[in-house]
Amino acid sequence: MSQEQTFLLLKNTLEGKVKNLDRIPYCSKESMLDALKTASSWEDLIGINSALKRLISKG
Repeated sequence: MSQEQTFLLLKNTLEGKVKNLDRIPYCSKESMLDALKTASSWEDLIGINSALKRLISKG
């Protein structure tokens, strides 16, 4: 699998997690989905994943 395919797979996986987790407040969910739409680097995805983990641990 190429790096681009892996990147898209991780991006889509994170999008699915954000959409399906009920513990994320609606406003945070919308912000995260917007961030995922514009994510263009591995660092972007790592940052979004870190934010997602923080939101879940607070819930």
